Amino acid sequence: MSRLLAVEWDARGARVATGRVTGHELVLEAAWSLDWCGGDDGDEPGARFVRLAESLTERGAGRGEWLVAIPRGRAELRVLQTPPVPDDELPELVRFQAMRQFASLSEEGPLDFVRLENDQRSQFQILAASLPPSVLEEVYRCAAACHAAPQRAVLRPFASASLFSRHTTSRDSELLVELNGEEADVTVLIGGQAVLVRSVRIVADQPSRPLVVEIRRTIAAAQNQFGDQPMERVTLVGAGNELGTLPEELRQALEMAVEVFDPFDAVRWESTAVLPEQRGRYAALLGLLQDEARGNAPTLDFLNPRRRTPAVDRRVRYAAFAGLAVVCAGLLAILLWVYVRGYDTRIAALQAEAQDLNQQVEIAGQLESDVREIDRFVLGDVNWLDEMYLLSERLPPAEDALVASASFNSIPTGGGQILLEGFVREPSVIGDLENKLRDERRKVSGSGSQLDERRRELPWQFRETIVVAPPDLEEMVYASLDTRDASDVSDVSDVSDVSDVSDVSDVSDVSDVSDVSDGSDVSDVSDGSDVSDGSDVSDGSDGSDVSDGSDGSDGSDGSDVSDGSDGLDGLDGSDGLDGLDGLDGSDTAGAADREPITAEETFQDDEA
Repeated sequence: MSRLLAVEWDARGARVATGRVTGHELVLEAAWSLDWCGGDDGDEPGARFVRLAESLTERGAGRGEWLVAIPRGRAELRVLQTPPVPDDELPELVRFQAMRQFASLSEEGPLDFVRLENDQRSQFQILAASLPPSVLEEVYRCAAACHAAPQRAVLRPFASASLFSRHTTSRDSELLVELNGEEADVTVLIGGQAVLVRSVRIVADQPSRPLVVEIRRTIAAAQNQFGDQPMERVTLVGAGNELGTLPEELRQALEMAVEVFDPFDAVRWESTAVLPEQRGRYAALLGLLQDEARGNAPTLDFLNPRRRTPAVDRRVRYAAFAGLAVVCAGLLAILLWVYVRGYDTRIAALQAEAQDLNQQVEIAGQLESDVREIDRFVLGDVNWLDEMYLLSERLPPAEDALVASASFNSIPTGGGQILLEGFVREPSVIGDLENKLRDERRKVSGSGSQLDERRRELPWQFRETIVVAPPDLEEMVYASLDTRDASDVSDVSDVSDVSDVSDVSDVSDVSDVSDVSDGSDVSDVSDGSDVSDGSDVSDGSDGSDVSDGSDGSDGSDGSDVSDGSDGLDGLDGSDGLDGLDGLDGSDTAGAADREPITAEETFQDDEA
């Protein structure tokens, strides 16, 4: 944590501000003023500096980096025009022109400059400032009396403009007015950069009238030098209660926006710090402290002016480069030899390892080929139980259509094909049937219809071909999560546990009734067919054996399947239902021990 001290003085007194740097932020510790007793006649500069040193000692602020603000009236400023040259040649060119235009500039006199931003590429606009050598001598004498060494010597208006520009949003053109007793600094800012600075005399008690005149002159001079740019506002530096009615008087006289800028609002100070009177006169000191804390170089600094970089003897540089190149070449050669030897050893080891891994690579290649074949087979497989379920869901009701035969075939390249043959009540039912069976994965094509006069109820014969596309991988992964019509399904290995069945249509996901075996006893059928006492279907008994309306259970009460033209036609107890229309039941599940359908399943019907 470093300490900073900013000071300025004139014929009437001195002002001091101290602070410390925390990180890159300034924390103001104290700010006060010191009056010279007796004025210029009764107080020599040496005695004034001694009093300043005593004041610093009393407040414990003697140590720290010294920053000095110099009044505008003690320096000479001019705007110079130079041809465009490289930055390292600009200091000599500026001094050459300043020697011809400045009144009191010597060969070694302090001179600093800043390049102004402009739209002209053919020449540079340079704001140059010079300081009499006696002013710098006074700065060193004051610092010596306080046992310090000055680090910066900056013009006061530029330090105030820096504080103002960093605290507020810079506009195109604006005017900054700083009151300093019987003087006022009027600074023109364009894009946040000070381009024109004037020091004018005012009356301390009534500053409004001379200020209006000088502000108008400054605006005219700025427009003459930097183009016809309108001034957007005038900003007075100071606290509102100290300025009184001056902002309103200037607003009425200039017919412009007039604002007030309190410099202490732009910094952070200690809670124990006491704010001084005439706060506007401390803007330059606070600007110096804040720029130094943040590491920003001042716009003009007479203790550190811009100079051309001293030329370096090229022969020494070339010799140093040559020696460095030789050393680097030798080191590079040694490193290359070491690297090559290391790589040779590593290559030999890797070749031996590669020979050992060739056999494993061949085995892995064969395994990868097998995995591809398995993946291809899995992706092309079709779940025929799901297809039968969808057919039973989408086919028309039994009174409109009857499936006589259904053939399910797998395609080697993936997917499958279903051939349906059956009878319908009228030809329009065929179109409705095709529309219901067709979706994104299933393409349906028919061979038309044919009238069979032997049939009374369903006389129109049809033949449909359904091509099923193979399922995608995501559908396979989540197939096990399909809970469609399976809320009542339990893992039962045979049908012997099925009881109290109100309708055979509750049997779901069963592709063939011939899978019911092992003496399963179906009892308590609630649709009127009382199957008991010998209704055991065992040892491969197949529902397809039920035909011509005979009872399908060798039962004692002789109840038949009513109006059913096929053994599967009565799986839901209704008249004329096709063998696939009753495969949607959800009360029977767990067909784990059933063989998957891989061959053609054909259902033949007989006339009732």
